[in-house]
Amino acid sequence: MKGENYLEVKTAWPFPMVQYKAQTSYVEVRRASGISFILLQLINKKENNGEKLALALRNMDVPTDIHYIFAEELANMINLGIVQERGDNYNPEDFGQYSANDFDITEMGRKLFAEGAIPMAGNKVKETNVFYDVSKKETMNVYRGQLYTLADSPMDFNCVGNILLNNSDVENYISSSMNKYSFKKGERITGFEHEEPFFWRFAIEDAATILFGNNSAQIKIDDKDRDAFVHKFYSGEVVTNILDAKKKFRFPENVLKEAEIDTDLSGVSSFCLPSQLSSITSIKTPLSLNNVVLISGSECKIEKEESRDIMLKCNISGIACFFSDEELVSVVPGRFSFDIEGISGPVKVNLIALKTLCKAKKDEVLVELFLRCLDKDEPLSACDVIKKITQISKRRDFLEQFSNSLLRDKKTNAEKIEVFTDLDAEVSGMYLWKEYANTKAEELFNQLCDIVSAGNFKALNVLGKKLNKIMNLKEHDYLARISKKMIDSEGMYLTYELLEEAGVVADVLLGVINVFALYCNDILGGKEFNSKGKLGGQFMMLGKKLNELKRITGINNPYEDSADFEINYDEFINGVASFSECYRKIERFSLYAKEQWSQIAAYDMRFKELKEVLTVEKEANSNPSKINKTYIEQMLKKAKYKDAICDLHVRLQFELNRLFGTDNMSTYDLLEDSRIHTYLKDIELTEMHNLRKCRNGFQHPKENRDFHYTENTISGWCEIVEKIGGMANESRREN
Repeated sequence: MKGENYLEVKTAWPFPMVQYKAQTSYVEVRRASGISFILLQLINKKENNGEKLALALRNMDVPTDIHYIFAEELANMINLGIVQERGDNYNPEDFGQYSANDFDITEMGRKLFAEGAIPMAGNKVKETNVFYDVSKKETMNVYRGQLYTLADSPMDFNCVGNILLNNSDVENYISSSMNKYSFKKGERITGFEHEEPFFWRFAIEDAATILFGNNSAQIKIDDKDRDAFVHKFYSGEVVTNILDAKKKFRFPENVLKEAEIDTDLSGVSSFCLPSQLSSITSIKTPLSLNNVVLISGSECKIEKEESRDIMLKCNISGIACFFSDEELVSVVPGRFSFDIEGISGPVKVNLIALKTLCKAKKDEVLVELFLRCLDKDEPLSACDVIKKITQISKRRDFLEQFSNSLLRDKKTNAEKIEVFTDLDAEVSGMYLWKEYANTKAEELFNQLCDIVSAGNFKALNVLGKKLNKIMNLKEHDYLARISKKMIDSEGMYLTYELLEEAGVVADVLLGVINVFALYCNDILGGKEFNSKGKLGGQFMMLGKKLNELKRITGINNPYEDSADFEINYDEFINGVASFSECYRKIERFSLYAKEQWSQIAAYDMRFKELKEVLTVEKEANSNPSKINKTYIEQMLKKAKYKDAICDLHVRLQFELNRLFGTDNMSTYDLLEDSRIHTYLKDIELTEMHNLRKCRNGFQHPKENRDFHYTENTISGWCEIVEKIGGMANESRREN
């Protein structure tokens, strides 16, 4: 059986045992007395047997008056069975009438006479047994194992063989093994009464190894003698009966009904015992047909009735089928017939055969399963089966045909996408599905993109995202494709708002629909608009505040226009605050419109600088006298040159109005007053004009400012303003 697939079974094996029972007689002996010895010698003599015993004793000088002792001893020896009379019953009183020829020494008497012993009492009887292990030809006085009657067993009397013990063999064994039967040292066997032999069977655990191969079987008994005995005396019928009696070879009731008689051995890949059915049903398999038994280890189980129909239709026998390594295996319980070398006649055995079916049969089953999946009321419920038959067959067309069948009856693109994505969720892990799924998803997505509009975008975007889980488009590419038709029909603004509302982040969305540049152009052109979108709303507010600040400041061109300092400070500050807030929120997207945003940034810079100047002068006007040399030096140390210039201008205007007794006259008018020459030299007057011009330069864009200053220049201006602050006004001078 080398090289074959086979089942090896280690099991107990029965052997015959013969019990011989005998009633064994025995006596207890003692050393023979002189009287006994003389009598036995007289009886044992072959010559002079007609001589009277009394005469023989007198010839031996034994007095007549003690002959009664010999008479009584002879009676005792007759009673003990070592001497027997030839005629009438012996009477001790007639001792003188008996000759040696009237008596014989018994067989037991001769044995004891040879030993110089005689019984102490009469015969006792002991039941003795001899057990004969026929297959080993071993004799024993006791067998301590379990014995069963041979008649009520799978064995027959032919199994006993033809080498048995006779009575003499039994007696010799008992006589030579008296100590095993607990006979005492002073006891002697006097006879046997034999009963008929009794035939038993006994079993030896794991004594036999049975190998079942594709076309043959073997039985090997561990013991060489027993192996030879079994192969000589056990018939195929007996071996069959022995195996049938074993629980491991019995089918469960539900399987027994399905078991095939004289099952064909062709196609058998391996065997299992009926007792191993549970190990078969727990086998790991992707898919199983469960006709009579359930393959519990199956990942996908076909129900009993459907399994029975498929197996019947495909002409497959067995109680179940399962797939293993891409092959279809049928589980066939049956009564298999084997020829075993050395055993006469076939041996029939209950076994479970695993039969590997041909490829054509496997494909037939797979196609039948596929067609049944298509016929289900809810085909998606059959996804597990579709996955398994695809996995087993390695054929993509099962998946494709199943998908096409599901989609064929769906009227709308939305219905098709819902079904297709549900199917994908079930089978997406299969490599055979991926390529087809991508192609089909692209097809459905293109159809979806062709019907996208403002009215249906929200719903179709949900479907599109489901498809994109299959296509794995980058978000930018996905948005570009799904929004293209809507941009053409609805425009960029509305499309952007719809996508924004759908949760697309601005950083991604602007890369697809760059409304940022459009919004920038709109607010730079002074266009007012309404928007419900987040980005559009921020631009709407930014544009509104830009227009307000243009009106307040007079800056319509941040690169050319001068700012008006004579404005409503509070209105301007509030406007700048709102503008800056909107500006900060939008600024992070400036890369989407660098050129336009740079112009908006120029407005922001002009407004901030104007706010800085006006705020400094407003605070300075609240207490001009604090702006002294020490204060200015502190500003210069902090490099706050612009603050120092504005503060000095406020102090200059304040001191000149004080000096001339005027109220809120402009610095230019005060410096042009002829009276100024009374207080300032021409060079000092020129420097004060320079201070005024420098301060007024903050109204202009930086690029248009033509006056430059240094820290020393500002310190010099401070000296002159301090000088003016120490002068008395005109009214005091006149007095």
